[in-house]
Amino acid sequence: MGKVKIKIRRLESANLRQTTYCKRKAGLMKKAKELAILCDVDVAVLTFSPSGRPTYSSSDNRSIWINPDVIDNMMKLNSMEKKLIDSIDRLQGKMELVIPTCLSIEQIGGVN
Repeated sequence: MGKVKIKIRRLESANLRQTTYCKRKAGLMKKAKELAILCDVDVAVLTFSPSGRPTYSSSDNRSIWINPDVIDNMMKLNSMEKKLIDSIDRLQGKMELVIPTCLSIEQIGGVN
């Protein structure tokens, strides 16, 4: 039996999100290591867990100093991005309610 293709979308369960993050992060690190070996380049990966905790790793396992302000700014941006996505989703839901109303007014000749 082959792999089942999944639809890529946000997972609703926090536990499932954390489990998937851990598994996929391991796969991402493996791919980054392969890229570093194949192309003879340094690769650094910075990820943020669903709980917001940053994790950093590099292809050659050397410690690279990262300015804590950079991580703080990225965490703030991540939080802002989530708020914007939520706002967009709410607006799209409202638009779905408004558009049919506008169309029905046009159909009865209420708008020129």
